[in-house]
Amino acid sequence: MPSRTARAWTRPALLIVFFLSGASGLIYEIAWMRRLTHVFGSTTLAVSTVLAAFMGGFALGAYRLGRSADRKPERSLALYGLLEAGIAASAIAVPLLLRFTTAIYLAVAQPLEPLPFLRLFVQFLLAATVLILPTALMGGTLPALSRWLVARPDEVGPRVAGLYAANTLGAAAGTAAATYLLLPAIGVLESEWAAAAANLLAAAIAFAIDRQVRLTATDARAADLDTPAHEESPIPEAPIRLGISALIVGIALSGFAAMVDEVTWSRVLALVFGSSVYSFGMMLLLFLAGISIGSALFARMSGRPATIFAIAQAGNTAAAVGAIALIPHLPTLFLRGFPAVRESFFLLQLWNLLLAAGLLLPSAIFFGIAFPAAVAATTPAAAPGTGVGRVTVANTAGTVLGAFGAGFLLIPLLGLRASLTAAALATGLAAFVASRELGAIRLR
Repeated sequence: MPSRTARAWTRPALLIVFFLSGASGLIYEIAWMRRLTHVFGSTTLAVSTVLAAFMGGFALGAYRLGRSADRKPERSLALYGLLEAGIAASAIAVPLLLRFTTAIYLAVAQPLEPLPFLRLFVQFLLAATVLILPTALMGGTLPALSRWLVARPDEVGPRVAGLYAANTLGAAAGTAAATYLLLPAIGVLESEWAAAAANLLAAAIAFAIDRQVRLTATDARAADLDTPAHEESPIPEAPIRLGISALIVGIALSGFAAMVDEVTWSRVLALVFGSSVYSFGMMLLLFLAGISIGSALFARMSGRPATIFAIAQAGNTAAAVGAIALIPHLPTLFLRGFPAVRESFFLLQLWNLLLAAGLLLPSAIFFGIAFPAAVAATTPAAAPGTGVGRVTVANTAGTVLGAFGAGFLLIPLLGLRASLTAAALATGLAAFVASRELGAIRLR
């Protein structure tokens, strides 16, 4: 493990690095969503498919690579650098691979026309085949950096929350850049190359920091000034941790609700504002910005993280109910401001963003609080990579189900408002499960 001093001076640089990583990841996601839209021919179904494939690979990487980071904690920063370099290399290959999958899909799409669900499943399999490697590598980045930065139990929540906030803030910046600057100005392929350059820069910085820390440690040992072993070793967790299963279920429900919200709100905004591409980018920007704000807020909170998790889920449900009630009024609000902004693309997008923020941002902030709270409540300091990976797997498993459920079942069968109501019920159930478990713990 790196010394406490090494972790202290590397943390600001690594927050910047993880910001770059988050920005590149969302540029990829939006670019690949556009590519799949051209292949599959339906914006809602393409969004659901790419998000499900994206998050499925992400969960796989978080589970496998989180364990790898814990097995060799002193090399976790080098592992992170390798992951970033691997993301760049595999992402550059995605456009070429999509050409082959497109040819396969066009060959089977017509025979599968009478079997819509089988056709959609084929879409997912083809997308997952192309995206699984880069997304799995992305999934390992948070566990690897968490393993590097966390040494004591009281550091789990703040350190992971800080990393999560920086990453999602970068993702919000990447969303804005891709939607409003890169894709319109230079195109999809060039935007993917720009994202790969950001990954390579992040990898280079990580490798440089790792090398400097190792050289410093070598010099310290040579001078017999190295930090005593007891300061390097994490404080062991208590042997019994109660309530973990309830919080894991709760964070899975939270992931389900978040993805249902993302898919459904992108459709709602497209119907009102008139552009599915910009509506998707706007929805994603607001969700990511809110998650970053929520994570940063949790890093400064005191109290039991399990209790904070339950309160965040209950607050999310209340915010969602309020937003759903405002949907019928959204067209009227949009039209009131439209005459003043219709001559300016910038002002029109700003007006749309302000309207959407009032609906989406409160829930997104609660989602941002919930994830690091679940990590802090369930992760031992001795194995932060595994703990972060476990929560990420549960959360992303929920997002995969949410992506499929929203695009392929809830929206077609129930409609938009009922789909958003289902997401609110999921966060309410997460709050209920977590609060019941907390009550049971107090009675033991």
